Amino acid sequence: MSFFRMYSTPDGESHIEDMEQVPVKAAEVRYAKGAVGMFSDWHPERRRQFVIQLSGEAEHYASDGQMRKTTPGSVKLADDTTGKGHRTKVIGDQECVWMFVAIAD
Repeated sequence: MSFFRMYSTPDGESHIEDMEQVPVKAAEVRYAKGAVGMFSDWHPERRRQFVIQLSGEAEHYASDGQMRKTTPGSVKLADDTTGKGHRTKVIGDQECVWMFVAIAD
């Protein structure tokens, strides 16, 4: 299964890299919705977690200028828990529904 990882470097910037596999243990699962046009400005994640897109489309921006568009079935490893973090924007005409799978410490 391929996915992308958003991560922070010691200088506080966030970046994106493609990954294929990583073994982890889940701590909890929760769901969230993003309304059409929702924009979440720069923020780091509060914990390491996988974000699985269930519906809608969104754009995820790293502070180094990279952007990834997600659609249903896309998977992101949110690993940018320090520094500037990332921005998220819901695009298109359908709300986004995400499943968050928190990674056990």
